[in-house]
Amino acid sequence: MAKLENLQTLSKHVGRVWNVSWHPKGQTFASCGEDKTIRIWSRENNSDLKWLNKVILTDGHKRTIREVSWSACGNYLASASFDTTTCIWDKKSGEFECNATLEGHENEVKSVAWSKSGRFLATCSRDKSVWIWEIADEDEYDCAAVLNAHTQDVKKVVWHPTEDILASGSYDNTIKLFKEDPTDSDWMCFATLLGHDSTVWSLSWDKEGKRLVSCSDDNTLKVWKQYLPGNSEGVATPEGQESWKCVCTLSGYHNRTIYDVSWSHLTDLIATSCGDDAIRIFREDDGCDPNAPTFSQIVCVDRAHSQDVNCISWNPVVPDVLVSGSDDEIVKTLQSYASLTLAESWDNVGLLVDPMTDNKVKTILLTNDLTEDVVAEAKQLGAGLIVSYHPNIFQGLKRVSADTWKERIVVQCIKNEIAVFSPHTSWDCIEGGVNDWLASAFNFTAIKPIKETPENPYQGAGRLLRLEEAVSVQDAIDWVKRHTGLDHLRLALGRHKTINSSVSTVALCAGSGGSVLKGVEADVYLTGEMSHHDVLDATQNGIHVILCEHSNSERGFLKIFQDHLKTKLLQGQVTVVVSKIDKDPLTIV
Repeated sequence: MAKLENLQTLSKHVGRVWNVSWHPKGQTFASCGEDKTIRIWSRENNSDLKWLNKVILTDGHKRTIREVSWSACGNYLASASFDTTTCIWDKKSGEFECNATLEGHENEVKSVAWSKSGRFLATCSRDKSVWIWEIADEDEYDCAAVLNAHTQDVKKVVWHPTEDILASGSYDNTIKLFKEDPTDSDWMCFATLLGHDSTVWSLSWDKEGKRLVSCSDDNTLKVWKQYLPGNSEGVATPEGQESWKCVCTLSGYHNRTIYDVSWSHLTDLIATSCGDDAIRIFREDDGCDPNAPTFSQIVCVDRAHSQDVNCISWNPVVPDVLVSGSDDEIVKTLQSYASLTLAESWDNVGLLVDPMTDNKVKTILLTNDLTEDVVAEAKQLGAGLIVSYHPNIFQGLKRVSADTWKERIVVQCIKNEIAVFSPHTSWDCIEGGVNDWLASAFNFTAIKPIKETPENPYQGAGRLLRLEEAVSVQDAIDWVKRHTGLDHLRLALGRHKTINSSVSTVALCAGSGGSVLKGVEADVYLTGEMSHHDVLDATQNGIHVILCEHSNSERGFLKIFQDHLKTKLLQGQVTVVVSKIDKDPLTIV
């Protein structure tokens, strides 16, 4: 069996990479994705197969870009977006610019494709329609037809390699073929291909356009063959129209949805990208019956990507070279653990420093606070990513220089190709996050957020606990010390109460919890720090206050997250380390 070698891993997109498209000359390709950007990659020089990100297009779309497509002449790039628009880009001014925005679809545009003749552009959408755009002038696009043949979301459109014939695949499990009626210039659906049991995700023509391969949510590939009127095989062609018949079904190879398929026009090999993280390549068997062909799997790369492989495409000029797109594994894993939308509105979370390197992250350093010493530790470890619970950039930086320690951190991270991601209050909010870690110091029978989120009653700011049985204040202190590993805490006893007073309920908030805890009915407030007046207010109302210092109420969670991240990332390929330098700046003397 042949092998598939990874020539290069490109990782500049943040989030899911939805699509890749080769320039007709094979020296350049475009990619697009969840981060609303289009990136254009070109070969570093003509002597090797290394690609660099030369261009980033950011001002065309407001939502996820689902697909990009180069025109046959290579002068135009079209992009389809979830914002319901299609943008047309060119380089006439010397830089890529959006020269036209096509509107009309009512929902997300899922696919876009140029006809080989250059006369037409096709788009399709979740609104169940396929639109044909006629290129009337150099930068003018007129809607020639709105085709409503599908009954569900249309996932893909692809043009015939030599003729103005369009194929589309849909959530309605069908494939439709369209062409222009020469008698009245109206577009018509002349064939409906039935056979898949679930969504048809993608399609690809062979080099002559006499066969078509489709992939589906039913985990199969199907090869369809054209039969013209008067064919020697005796296949019926109603009304003198060509007929298409499924001549081969490939099943048993994929165990999840097949998202994309590409039929090489240079080698006749078929490549697939799948939700099981694998890339597979199939070759037609020698000497098989053309009306009942058989294909053999010659390559299977089980972990081609660490997440779903969303797209795949053969190079149109260089044989046996293909490009595939997937999810940004590390950033996606971080965001899937705690959605950044859960963070407080005043917070600054997410990917805060992006060195824009193609180097793959092999070591991740976890820290509560990002200091210059922690950056030096990351550099020594060869870390490509620092996950800093507290954001190193909180208020806007007006410059990035060597003048202040926060600016120097950004400079050092970029210089040493270290990215920085901060989750902060999104980790506080989630079930199983920082506040739940702090709560696990106690034995309790009930727990709930102090301020619930509307979407989920188990997530939100702070926690209110009811203990299994009443304990003394001293017992509560001992539990917190044991849980956090601290020798000393700060304590303020409630008015008229003692160290032996009974505790049945605890309200807690990691970090600086004064605003969250204020007014909550509980026997004890537990947090990192509170203002003098908030402490006075609590104690005068008979509530005990236990303070750990700010970061000490959070830092212990890093070991919990370390274990979680290790299980989610590729075992043995990414090392996750908790900082040994990071510590609370305050000590008791």
